[in-house]
Amino acid sequence: MAGKEEILKDNIWKLMLNMSLPGIGGMLVISLNSFVDAMFAGRYIGSDALAGISLCIPLLVVNSAVTGFISSGSSNILSRAIGSKDETVFRNLFAYTLAFSLVASVVLGVLGYLFSTPLLQLMGATGEILKEAGTYYRLMMAGCFTSIFGLGISSLIRAEGRMKYAMSITTFAVILNIILNAILVIYLRWGVKGSAIATVASMGIFTLLTLRYFVKEDSYVKLNFKKLAYLPNMISDIANVGLSALVMQLNNFLRQVFLFKTVTWYNGAIDTAFFSAVFRIFSFSVIPIFGMLQAMQPIVGINFGAGNLERSIRALNYFRLATIGMMLIALIPLQIFSGEILSLLLPEMNFSAQDIMRFRLLMCILPIAPIASTAVVFMLATKRGKVTTYLALGRELLLFCPLMLLLPFLFGASGIYYGLFLENIIYMIVVILVLKIQVKKLLFF
Repeated sequence: MAGKEEILKDNIWKLMLNMSLPGIGGMLVISLNSFVDAMFAGRYIGSDALAGISLCIPLLVVNSAVTGFISSGSSNILSRAIGSKDETVFRNLFAYTLAFSLVASVVLGVLGYLFSTPLLQLMGATGEILKEAGTYYRLMMAGCFTSIFGLGISSLIRAEGRMKYAMSITTFAVILNIILNAILVIYLRWGVKGSAIATVASMGIFTLLTLRYFVKEDSYVKLNFKKLAYLPNMISDIANVGLSALVMQLNNFLRQVFLFKTVTWYNGAIDTAFFSAVFRIFSFSVIPIFGMLQAMQPIVGINFGAGNLERSIRALNYFRLATIGMMLIALIPLQIFSGEILSLLLPEMNFSAQDIMRFRLLMCILPIAPIASTAVVFMLATKRGKVTTYLALGRELLLFCPLMLLLPFLFGASGIYYGLFLENIIYMIVVILVLKIQVKKLLFF
């Protein structure tokens, strides 16, 4: 567990190691949790249930985006407040996080519950699949407060630098979800209803355990609701940073929809399955980056709040080097054993030289991606939320969409892979230039 003094004074490489490993572990556990409901549905309920739950996932991305809005905004404010010893933030932040979570949960829950059928029909659900999806989605939306609020306040634990504690609670919740799924789906045969109840219940326990931290542990955040103050600056700070996280997550959802529509337009069923496998391998490979970014945020934020900008910049450089190095190491087996790795997901497919080339090209993005992502986390932690929002919107509108329209038109299916690679190269260059400008402004002021 890294406290404030360690974050302000300890060797950054040592801090990185101690805080990143639980961060990476937590991200791996969360990625496992996303497969639990689908796994139990596919094996013990039926194909219609699996299809129904799968169709709910894009709609539930909205919940994740709103959760990101709250957690990113609150956690960045807390990290800076720890560094600057801002007691006003300590006294009020929990209540504001709760208020944002309540409003978001009521709005999303009511709208999702009432309009579940048309929303799922929009996603393509019909017949028995629509019935299964509707049952699952309505229950998930009815209990969405447990995940939105639970994950929101969990981010405050990570913002204090206590990554191991946050990971332990997350791990327990995932294990509980698996146990409850086994009981409700396999033993009691409650179908998708049981799977949804298991998820909501496990997140409810997760929220209670997270609340226990703020009651029992020596947290900076206070649960005293008697001395609350109306703080418009805090609301705007949460919104400015949170909006960037919201936009990036919604962009990611729209990007995937646009991307897979493009893939199906230029590819047959076999090539579409190939791209899906490549996409899954890439998504799994970048999980360690997100784990390290969770560790980077409090280090940068707390030092920035304490007025130690040079140490924050040094932390950025160290984390950038470490994530690039990690991805270069991951890239080696992906390049050498491309066919063997693809065969894990597509065992019956014979891969052409072109398939292997496309796979290797997309995997080359791995060591490029951390350069932009570490810069974005740095800017969020140093009160540059609006800049990152503009970057996220500009990336999709000015880079991704034009390239995905032009290059596949010129080069066919290969243009999709060329476009993704080129987009990441250009975006990296733009982010580096923007970061240099923002760092100069910080140093000047």
